[in-house]
Amino acid sequence: MKEKIHYWLTYIQNTIGMDRVTHFAVCYVLCDILYRWIHLPGFLVFCIVMLIGLLKERTDDKFDSGDLLADFLGAFIYFL
Repeated sequence: MKEKIHYWLTYIQNTIGMDRVTHFAVCYVLCDILYRWIHLPGFLVFCIVMLIGLLKERTDDKFDSGDLLADFLGAFIYFL
């Protein structure tokens, strides 16, 4: 079992990249906090999370649309 977990983590790191996995996870958790704990409407939560992701990408030296896509997927999958 330990080898399988290591294999998949290595696979994710080499193909997707840990930066994008982190973008996905942070947006998912932000959606959970804003929607379930602070009780904001779903559409507003989605917009806030995407705005945070966009502003984060704007502050980077190089804009990465893949990171923004990971942000979108994290927020979108939360609301499925």
